[in-house]
Amino acid sequence: MRSYAYTAPLAPEGLSCATGSGADQSADGGDGALYSSAATFPLDRQRVARHVACQGRRMLLPTACILAALFSVAVGLVAIARKVALGLNASPAKASAAVALGVAAVAALALGLADYGFFAHFESVPPRIALFALTVTVASQLALGRVRAIAVLPVTGLVALQSFRVVVEVGLHALGEAGHVPPVMTWSGRNFDVLVGFSAPLVAWASHRFGAKARALVLAWNVAGLALLVNVVVLAMTSVPGPTHLQDGVSLTIVAHVPFILLPAVLVPVALSSHIAIFRALLGRRDVSRGCP
Repeated sequence: MRSYAYTAPLAPEGLSCATGSGADQSADGGDGALYSSAATFPLDRQRVARHVACQGRRMLLPTACILAALFSVAVGLVAIARKVALGLNASPAKASAAVALGVAAVAALALGLADYGFFAHFESVPPRIALFALTVTVASQLALGRVRAIAVLPVTGLVALQSFRVVVEVGLHALGEAGHVPPVMTWSGRNFDVLVGFSAPLVAWASHRFGAKARALVLAWNVAGLALLVNVVVLAMTSVPGPTHLQDGVSLTIVAHVPFILLPAVLVPVALSSHIAIFRALLGRRDVSRGCP
């Protein structure tokens, strides 16, 4: 199998990180794209060093966004776990520790496998990233069923949790501006997932304020949010190299590497699991008057 690694492009002239630089575009077909082959022309070491440093600076914002989203998700899940534990007359401290350790373990496993190059084989069937994400999602839903947590899930908290998607989309947009992901994967293209993140606090407030009266609103928002998430997943699957590749422009390979593997391996499963949990909580409760706790 072919492994897709990424390396910073080495432009023969200019070595500018400015958006739209003709030198960089002539070298790799897009400013700052990380996926070109090694250069075969003479290079000045100082100019190369400046270019590499500039590329590093451009990665600071998307890297910070991914890590901030992971932290936000971890804090939100711990808060939800505490409320579930209280509803089940269990220990909030133990529930919080279990969730925190679970998130850390999944993130560490994903980062370790990515560093090893496990996810960089896009021709593998089934796709390794998709298989990992699906496994995490199924495991989380099974865990909810085992602890009978559905009956006491805080729907308001699950909705509010989805606000982390704003930070993710900011990071994706920065990667797109730098040429690291195809434009179709950003809000400049056909990715409108940021709307879910922006609307999540408002819907969560309505759920908390109006309770059962906001049930229809939460359900409608959840359907729309899940549809937008599916849209992003489809765009990603058609942007990676391999048999499913359909999009033009740069291939989406950066998500197979550290730290951006956290997006498909941890953050997407959290978003998907939250949507499923909201459906299970609202539709599975016989006592509709309990509404959206």
